[in-house]
Amino acid sequence: MKSVFPILLILILSLPVSPALTADAVRGSVVDILEVRADKQPEASFTIEELVSLDLGANTEFITGVEIELSIPEELRRLRDSFAVYLYRRVDPRPETTGMRRYFGESLNYYIVPAARKMYIQIPLRKDTELPRNPETVLLRNQVTVEDFPLILTVLPIMKGIPSDIYSAPLKIKAYPYLAAEGILDLTVTAPDEHPYTLRIDGRELEYREKGYLLSEGIHEVSIESSAYMPVKRSVSITRGTRTGQNIVLEKKEPRINFETPEGTLIFLDGQRVSGASLKVEEGVHTVVFKLGDYSMTREFEVLGGKTYTITLFLDVFVKEN
Repeated sequence: MKSVFPILLILILSLPVSPALTADAVRGSVVDILEVRADKQPEASFTIEELVSLDLGANTEFITGVEIELSIPEELRRLRDSFAVYLYRRVDPRPETTGMRRYFGESLNYYIVPAARKMYIQIPLRKDTELPRNPETVLLRNQVTVEDFPLILTVLPIMKGIPSDIYSAPLKIKAYPYLAAEGILDLTVTAPDEHPYTLRIDGRELEYREKGYLLSEGIHEVSIESSAYMPVKRSVSITRGTRTGQNIVLEKKEPRINFETPEGTLIFLDGQRVSGASLKVEEGVHTVVFKLGDYSMTREFEVLGGKTYTITLFLDVFVKEN
């Protein structure tokens, strides 16, 4: 029997801890789940003791904070200092609009509902974030991150003797994010082959990467240079809190030949008469023939991609003293 107690103690210590033993319990019905997004401001109505869940959308990389706006009905404003707003984070299980249920989460303090039409609660999501405030704004002092979502919000009476009709007075809630003054450029570069190129954004040379480039909002200059491709310059507008796609298709530099010949010279390239002084050609070996009166000259040469060649025909007279 002496060995039983240590074994039982070890088993007890190794058992998983239930959320109910480490978190605050909140019971109620989740009437709506507000998804905080940059492209819309969700809104919901609820009453005292009902729950509203606040969640973040998939794109959270630009969100620096969340502001909750509560519209307080006249019935609650008449009963000054009788109600408080409660917020919970790290909620388990995940909130659902499935009726009455018990949830567990970490309390983020509570705030007295003022005798005003509006109440604002700001939740910074980055350290040292400065959010714009007004006199009705309450700043959440707890450090909250995107991993703490979804949150649960509820309004509860903190005084006794609340009239029963107050419980049906609707409150309205809105939630919207504060976004950093930055966005991401998702750049796609398509090249016809594997020749190297130099990428610059605002004059700064960068390596190409698929995850994108974090840039301040505004206009940025993208340029690509290469000995094998035509140069590219683009102006790209970056919008706050969004990803901007930009696709660049590189065009190969075609070899070009320029001819410098005396007037009246006939030029034949690979057996075809050339009418101009400059033309594009394909890579490889070519043959050029010059004809000027009874004079004819043939040359064979090789053309490499992206290069320009100048072929000059010299006719000169050499006088030599014997």
